[in-house]
Parts: sequence; structure tokens; C-alpha cells
Amino acid sequence: MAIALIVIAVLFYVLFMTREDKGHIKTVYKCVPTLCACALAVYTALKGNASVNLYLIICGLAFCVLADAALEKAIIPGAALFGAAHLCFTAAFIVSRSHGYVFIVCFAVLFTFLCYMFTKLRKHKPEQAPFIGFILYAFLLSVMASLGIDLGGALAAGGVLFALSDTILFLRMFGALHGKVYGWVLMGAYYAALFLIAAGA
Repeated sequence: MAIALIVIAVLFYVLFMTREDKGHIKTVYKCVPTLCACALAVYTALKGNASVNLYLIICGLAFCVLADAALEKAIIPGAALFGAAHLCFTAAFIVSRSHGYVFIVCFAVLFTFLCYMFTKLRKHKPEQAPFIGFILYAFLLSVMASLGIDLGGALAAGGVLFALSDTILFLRMFGALHGKVYGWVLMGAYYAALFLIAAGA
């Protein structure tokens, strides 16, 4: 089941990245890999391995599906839905076990890095980067990724790749990165992060 879902996800990832127009079909292509990651988590729950953190991760993955679709139309609704996904992932990671200094150090480093990048690049397109909105999103992303790193394993890899994909997206949005290769890396890291989070649950 997992192999079939990964194969489908890879197929639609390629279809999404190679399609030039921005129509509804491309939006469907974009959402299918995320749906596959969500299906993997649901399949795990149906097998009787359900837990509170797994249900929270399923909710987070569902928000990611909605965010993928919304982001094709407007940035703010998409970012809000991704913020909701990060809240679900964060809650799932918190209930998994207690966290210590690894989380604190990772959060401090990641949040400082994101805020530094934001203040450096924002001056080029201030109208596209509301200060409070970005700081809140950077906070949620940093907390989620740092908790995942503290948990280790697939969740750590998922948290790191999610942070990487969002960082690349941010840099591309402000014109700091150019070229199609970064788009492939961005979406590849994002889809891989979702599968790792689903598997790590």
C-alpha cells in the first residue's frame, strides 16, 4: 500500500512540475501527492494503530491538501491553511513525549535564521510580506520542525524537509533564487516531508 501511494505521488509530482499552464488540472496534480500522504496516515489508523498524535497528523495533512489548492489562487489563504497544518503537526509532536534542550536550541536557530532572512529580503517587496503574518508563520514552522527534530527518525527528516521547502519558497517569492531546479527541489522536499511525517506517526 505504501509503495503504491509513493509511486502515485511521484507520478503526479512529475506531472505537476512539467505542466506549463496554471489551470484546474495542474491544481489537481499538485494535490494528489499530498492526498497520498494523507491516505498513508489514514491507512495506518484503519489498521488499528490509531493514536491521538496520528489523528492530529491526519488533520494536518488534510489542511495541507486544502492549502495546496488555495495557494494556487492566493497566498494569504494558502499560508493560513499551512499555519493550521503546522498547529496540528505541532500538537501531534507535543503529545508524543516531553521535549528538552534539543528542541530549544533547534527552535532558536531556525526562528532566528528565518527572521534574519525576512528582514533582509522584505525591503524588496514589502507589500507581499506582512510583518506580523510572516513572524507568526515562521514561529509555527520553527516550533513544528524543532519538535520533529527532537523526536528523531522520520519525523526529524520530515520537519527538516518541510522547513527547507518553505525556506526555498520564501527565497523564490522574493527573487533570491531563480531557475526551475529550485522548484523541483522545493516540491520534492515538501512531498517527501509529508510522507515522512505520515510514516513517522
